[in-house]
Amino acid sequence: MKKLYLFIIFFVFMFGSVGLAQNNQRNRNNSSALIKVIHSEFGWTDSRLTEKLLIELSRNGNSAVVNADVLTEMSEFPVGRYETDLLIDWAAQAGKKYLVLVSVEFEGLERKKTFSLPLIFHKYENIGVISGELRIIDIIRKRSIVSEHFKIEKEGKRIIQASIDDDKNDADLHISAPEKIIFFSELERELAVMLADRIREATSLR
Repeated sequence: MKKLYLFIIFFVFMFGSVGLAQNNQRNRNNSSALIKVIHSEFGWTDSRLTEKLLIELSRNGNSAVVNADVLTEMSEFPVGRYETDLLIDWAAQAGKKYLVLVSVEFEGLERKKTFSLPLIFHKYENIGVISGELRIIDIIRKRSIVSEHFKIEKEGKRIIQASIDDDKNDADLHISAPEKIIFFSELERELAVMLADRIREATSLR
């Protein structure tokens, strides 16, 4: 009889462990995403947006996110990136629940006159801008759940000029290459936080 009790306890323990493992795996599959960041020809050549976004989405350790660019088993990215059916077929190879597609259409500096007191002075600023489109597709349900534009700006160097000068190409507005790397790294980090919050809001990623 004692052996029977031990066998029952062992069986219940093993069954429960398997069930728990299956539930954990199921929950993890429901909190998984394939990340693809596309940069246009107008993008920042030293962009690290992909890795910053992966870090933000993985911060809590509850979601399985992977960069599509490092998966050797993936076929070539579809030419028709706005055709949902093609994207679903392509992304399904990774076995994730979501495809997160970030298309960066512009990443660079814009020089603007942000303040002017006529006949007295002007203020010019370098404004860092990243704009593009965020798309999220539920691969399992085969439907698009988010398709929206995003834009983020950050103030850079600024100067105040006498009204008589009024030169937006003033050398004092120039940003050196090392300064640009630091500046855009911070701007991309801010964008990654913003995108990660929106992605979590629209999906089961936590």
